[in-house]
Amino acid sequence: MNSIRMTTTKPTIRAEAVSWFVSKFGIRSNAMYASKFYVPQKSRTHRSAWWLEILRADIETPKSSEFHLLCEVAPGAKEFHCLKVPVVFFKNELSNLCEREDNNKVSLFLSAEREEMFVDQRGSRKVSFARFLKPTNLAV
Repeated sequence: MNSIRMTTTKPTIRAEAVSWFVSKFGIRSNAMYASKFYVPQKSRTHRSAWWLEILRADIETPKSSEFHLLCEVAPGAKEFHCLKVPVVFFKNELSNLCEREDNNKVSLFLSAEREEMFVDQRGSRKVSFARFLKPTNLAV
């Protein structure tokens, strides 16, 4: 007798973030990046953080004037911090960010620690993204 096994796949963090974003702001963005919350034991810096990678091509020839960076509030949370970052900011700060030559991506490792919240830990200079945090009760 054959049995059918039902498997449930957990949605990706991106799918959860997109769903959250649409429910909060009622719009879709074609320039959205999402990260789960990395606890210190699973973080490259051994501190709480979010890891996001943005294609260099998306910065050079953007589809939008800003990127929405969605960072999971806590491990397993269904809520996200939303950073609305102008593309021009990335262009101006590119030399201070970590560019991965092997895959043409800008790699961000944003701190989730209270004293350095949303400060990149990978680049040559600690670039802060904190000023781009959007209150979730305001329109994007």
